[in-house]
Amino acid sequence: MPHYTDPPKEAKVLSFGTASDRVQRFVNSARDKNLWIFDKTFKKWYSPDEFVDRFNYYPNDADELLKRCVEKDPLDAIADGQYKLAELTRRVFDYMRRNK
Repeated sequence: MPHYTDPPKEAKVLSFGTASDRVQRFVNSARDKNLWIFDKTFKKWYSPDEFVDRFNYYPNDADELLKRCVEKDPLDAIADGQYKLAELTRRVFDYMRRNK
């Protein structure tokens, strides 16, 4: 009979605990810093709560999930996006003026 401290069989035991433990620590870190989680592979933003909802079953490949995700300030991304949009808008209008 398994001891109550044994990890669940479906969870991969990693050097810092089970897969779900590592993902939960990552989410808690983002939440504590008031940051969001950005998936670099899929270019998708998640609030810490959305990330938990999306990945509430932490797969055995938690290492891959954590490699592709980073904590980021969503306000920095908005500011960067506004700058890029302003630059694109300027370029489009300059092009249209030159090619009337």
